[in-house]
Amino acid sequence: MQSLRELCQQYSKWKPIEDYISRVETYKNSDGVLVLENCKSLIESICKTILDELGETYPASESIPGLVSKTCNKLSCLPNTGDLARSFITVAQRLGEFRNTFATTAHGQPIRLLEENKKKVIGASVYFMLNSIEQLAIFLITVYQEEYPQYTRRQL
Repeated sequence: MQSLRELCQQYSKWKPIEDYISRVETYKNSDGVLVLENCKSLIESICKTILDELGETYPASESIPGLVSKTCNKLSCLPNTGDLARSFITVAQRLGEFRNTFATTAHGQPIRLLEENKKKVIGASVYFMLNSIEQLAIFLITVYQEEYPQYTRRQL
């Protein structure tokens, strides 16, 4: 997640999400479930920050696909990105489903399931989800920091 870390350093306001990145990098080879949980929290934090700063309300219990959808809709400053945004929303939905199925910290589970789930979420699945989430995070932050201000200036 080096690209996302560099983006956070470029825009210091995003520096606090480096905690998520550190946890993801620490556990990516040993606990895919924990990686997924931190990826979900990372995207939620980005979306909620953008929506808060733009004065958009959202329910406290808003799902991750709902947050990504609201954020992408609010940042609809780039023409022809609808398909891309829908793809990201689908990734967010799958992330939420993975997390709800395999989560260890948010939903208490019997030890048997904790061990089984840890073995199920490994390798290519974690790598794919991690790269998808990093690209979504980079897209949201970059559009918000660079494209959205230009868009609003043109609108004025």
